[in-house]
Amino acid sequence: MLAQKYNAEMPNDEEALFLEVYKNNYQVLFRYGLYISRDRELTKECIQQMFFELWRKPDRFAGVKSFKPYLKKYLERKICAELGKRKANSFIINPGDPLLVDQSYETLLIKNQSSRELTRTLHAALECLTKRQLELVELRFMKGLSFDEMGKLLGIEHRTMYNQLHNAITILREKVKLRSVFPYTFLAYSIL
Repeated sequence: MLAQKYNAEMPNDEEALFLEVYKNNYQVLFRYGLYISRDRELTKECIQQMFFELWRKPDRFAGVKSFKPYLKKYLERKICAELGKRKANSFIINPGDPLLVDQSYETLLIKNQSSRELTRTLHAALECLTKRQLELVELRFMKGLSFDEMGKLLGIEHRTMYNQLHNAITILREKVKLRSVFPYTFLAYSIL
């Protein structure tokens, strides 16, 4: 709703609306950036740069229906670019870095097989969901939409969404049988 309001009223009160977007999304973006980078200062710097760029080119908001996913993706790209620059400029080698440690062929083979098995299990579990449940899981966990945004998009009640998602998660837990690692399975699925 704020996105439509922003696009509709952009020329009238640009500064106030932009400030509202900033205030409404800063905490979410900070937590998300910290999750990606594990660096508070880098996250703050990237958020500031992102909003500065958006302020200089407000036409980037044209057509944006929901700010949160747009801003999260923008921040993710910004942080990854910064981390890439830092890595390219860094010549310090950490001997404990898992990428530099020689692993036996058997260890690599086991990791690869485990990853493939998890992927197969997860795909099979997702096939057990109804179309609506799969859609809700994707919108909530992979696209990061709020229940309000999902309700407006799909035109269904909050209680129905909660119940459908609860049922979907129950099915996935039963099928995958990874109760303690369950939140990370969505990450594995979205990467693959």
